[in-house]
Amino acid sequence: MAPSLSPIEREILSNAMSGSALGSVFADIPGQTLQMDPLPPDTMPTGPTISTLSLTSDQVLQKAAEPGTDCIAFNIPLTLIAPLAVTALDNPPAASTVILSGMPPTSAWALDAIGASACPHDGAGVVVAVLDTGINKAHPAFDGIDILSRDFTGTGSPDDDKGHGTHRAAIIAGRNVDHHRIGVAPGITRLLNGKVLDRNGNGTSAQLYDAMVWAVREGANIISISIGFDFVAFAEACQAKGLPQSAAISRALEGYRANLRMFDKLVAMLSTEYSLIGSALIFAAAGNESRAAASPAFRIGVSLPAAAEKVVAVGAVGSDQTGMALVGFRGGGCIMRPGPQ
Repeated sequence: MAPSLSPIEREILSNAMSGSALGSVFADIPGQTLQMDPLPPDTMPTGPTISTLSLTSDQVLQKAAEPGTDCIAFNIPLTLIAPLAVTALDNPPAASTVILSGMPPTSAWALDAIGASACPHDGAGVVVAVLDTGINKAHPAFDGIDILSRDFTGTGSPDDDKGHGTHRAAIIAGRNVDHHRIGVAPGITRLLNGKVLDRNGNGTSAQLYDAMVWAVREGANIISISIGFDFVAFAEACQAKGLPQSAAISRALEGYRANLRMFDKLVAMLSTEYSLIGSALIFAAAGNESRAAASPAFRIGVSLPAAAEKVVAVGAVGSDQTGMALVGFRGGGCIMRPGPQ
């Protein structure tokens, strides 16, 4: 059992991009990360600490040299990896009543496709964190589920004002609604709702890092993330602050690369069984920007955070009259699950 821990120390300073480098400082307590011997409660390490600071270039170098600073990265924009309309798919799925094994319309076709309908395991005892746009706890799909919520966006409410987080949580653990099964693991009795995206589907990397640490501290066994690091938006923001296009793209690339390193380090801590605050398996959406049916056809590789080490990248497959079919928007290099419909 993880020890009793103090809250994350966090300091938010002004977001001053012009003439400075905005950095998220990811810090660890040196020499105590893998400490397995019992320690007095007042000396227990709190695990990784995320601080968001406004730093000049010189201050970045000074902070990087300080003992205990493990990684520094730009605080870059996040964007929701949102579902696509069926009309946008190059191989629209057929009617669910004739897919695969002839499953009756009282259950989602994907449940039969992955074997969930006949699986003896229902997720009982597993705690899942959904880091997304929030969850509408009043939805009947969540009857009897204990949902612990926290807002990381600064909007003041962890409730879902976009719908995506509620959709994801219901697929994971939803109860039957109107006699229709929708949840893969309806035996789950506890969900963690970390709101990291606002009503427009936007957030920041610092918000996601904070939410991941919070989720593990609250006992998450699995963390679900349907978010992409918005390289283009960051480059555009740098350019809007007065940088020429080439310099803005260079800074965005630097920020993307630094966040990859930071994410790798953070995930390594949060996914190891030796973590003093718990451990979790992290799943992330691979992205849906590819277009296999476009002219010319193209595929875009897995993006962050799904591209980070120790993260399970998840893409999507559709279905046709012959069975499962790859969808044209999926990224490469990931495991597949039923997606459209």
